Formats: sequence, C-alpha cells, structure tokens
Amino acid sequence: MGEVGVREGGGGVTQRSGEQGYRFDLILGIIEKEEIESITSLPLGRGSSDDKLIWPHVSLGIYSVKLGYNFLSKEKVSASLDNFQAPQLQGLWKQIWTCKVPNKVGNFLWRGCKNALPVKTNLVRRNVLAKDVCDHCKQLPGDTLHAVWYCPEIAAVWDTTSTWNICHSNRFLQLH
Repeated sequence: MGEVGVREGGGGVTQRSGEQGYRFDLILGIIEKEEIESITSLPLGRGSSDDKLIWPHVSLGIYSVKLGYNFLSKEKVSASLDNFQAPQLQGLWKQIWTCKVPNKVGNFLWRGCKNALPVKTNLVRRNVLAKDVCDHCKQLPGDTLHAVWYCPEIAAVWDTTSTWNICHSNRFLQLH
C-alpha cells in the first residue's frame, strides 16, 4: 500500500509514493465513516501524475471568475433559448402572435406562458417583495395561475362570462 499522509493545515489526504491504496488509520478521525466508504468505492487512477483541479470549459483548464461568469451567462441564455425554441412550443408562440387581438394581449399571454408577469412569486424571487401571499384572498401564493385564474376574487369575474373554457391546470401553458 502506498504511503498516504495528511496535508499540513488542510486535512486532505495525499498520495506520496508510486503504489496505490488507502491508509485508513490516517483518515478515520478526520472523515466520517460514510464518506470514507464513498471515497474508497471510487477506483484509484493508474497514472503517476499528481491530482490537480481543472476548469473543463476552457482549453488551459485554469478557472477565473470572468470565465465562470461567462460560462454561466452562456448556459442561462442557452437554456432560455432551448426552452423558448422547444418544438412543442413553436405552435403555441405562433398562435399567440397571430391572434387577432391587440399586441398588449398577445404580449400578456406570451409573458404568462414564460412566467414573466410581475406577480407576487416572481417579485419575491427578484427580491422586490418579502411575501408572495395574494392581496385579495390572503391565502395562496400569488403565482401567475393564481393571479390570473384561481384566486376566488378573480374566478368570480371569469364566472360572469361563458366565453372562456377554463381547465384546471398547474401550469399557465396548459390553460385553454
């Protein structure tokens, strides 16, 4: 078994010789038993090079805050575009934008489907408000569906017209 030691001041475990193995006596008091079992279930590498941290999203492997920020920004845009461009949504977006309704109505529908309306839950998530409780019924979180359809006060308005076929759904996209 290779010689394994505890790094000064760090508490980590390092390999010191070409042989591979674990010296449990050196880590038993430092790491919980479950973590040791988890660690030892991983196969040891066959190479003789030292371990090192790399940032896999750049060619040199060196992390910087700027690179991390750029990576996360691209991921966010990519996820947003993937969600927006999803094939099953393309027909919905086309229906919304080709409806013969004022632009502000189409915009409202589109923003509702994208969960981008300034409703209580979204304002709390953006740290604009502290509580997401509905101002009208004081019971449920004021998410998009609640604000537009399910609040008892709003539901009373919808009940006055037979034009709307409202289904019970937990997502704005599923309403029709």
